[in-house]
Amino acid sequence: MIAIAAIAAFFAGLFVYSETAHHQAEAAYPPLGRFVESRGLRLHYLDKGTGPAVVMLHGSNGVMQVFTDTVFDRVAAKHRALVFDRPGFGHSERPNGTVTTPALQAELLREALNRLGVEKPLLVAHSWSAALALNYAVAHGDELAGLVLLSGYVYPSANPVGLMYRVPQWPLVGELLMNTILVPAGQVLGESYVQSAFAPEPVPASFANYPVALTLRASHYRANSEDIRELSPSLRAIEARYRDIDLPIVLVTGDADPVVLPERHSLRLHAELPASRLIVLTGAGHMIPYTRPDAVVDAIDLALQLGKKN
Repeated sequence: MIAIAAIAAFFAGLFVYSETAHHQAEAAYPPLGRFVESRGLRLHYLDKGTGPAVVMLHGSNGVMQVFTDTVFDRVAAKHRALVFDRPGFGHSERPNGTVTTPALQAELLREALNRLGVEKPLLVAHSWSAALALNYAVAHGDELAGLVLLSGYVYPSANPVGLMYRVPQWPLVGELLMNTILVPAGQVLGESYVQSAFAPEPVPASFANYPVALTLRASHYRANSEDIRELSPSLRAIEARYRDIDLPIVLVTGDADPVVLPERHSLRLHAELPASRLIVLTGAGHMIPYTRPDAVVDAIDLALQLGKKN
């Protein structure tokens, strides 16, 4: 009985610690922008500048700071720049009881953009969000100006989803672990995770203000895990339609990216869509918005120029 009581007290302590950390994170990193409603959900966005609309979408386990800390202001100096926290990330809400696939996220984004009066946007998608952008293009390509896919994950994997992304589905146990173990584990392992995301390049000083603490909330982890589980099924459903996309597409990839291998994704998509433009960055890893912001801005300008010619 003493052992059971000790275990219960241990997990209770972790729960209190985690809840406190969640509240502190949200207080330390309040919303940067405003909210727009889409299908009853509040989506967090930032909107700045005038001209052709450029919509930036963060990747897996991300938040809008991937762009606000890097290229957002530079884009806003020339265009209407918008950036979103995707559903369930940062300060955006996520549907309850509904599998939030890339296709559904594309529809949520579309409704939000319509409410904001955004016409013919260029979608700039990093990593996982390439699946969202491609779903948008397949379903509503005539409403877009083009795509810029940065380190885009664009083809399904045959490998099973890792255990860490299946844990949130476990009844009771999964919820217990996410609300107790996640924060301390993330605090211990966070630095190595960040280094692996940037490898082989060093973590730049511009990453110092990234709100890592927000990504350790149970709701954020749950959303990211579902995104990972739904990624390959979603891509499998649309990959045969890539050739039907009639839009300017600029693909930017690092030749040293160990996270989303260029030969399996960007290079393969370019071979399938020879009219696309491919930019391969020598020595670059996965986190291109941080490590190669000039290349991101140039790719956006290129995609908009290509759109004017069509």
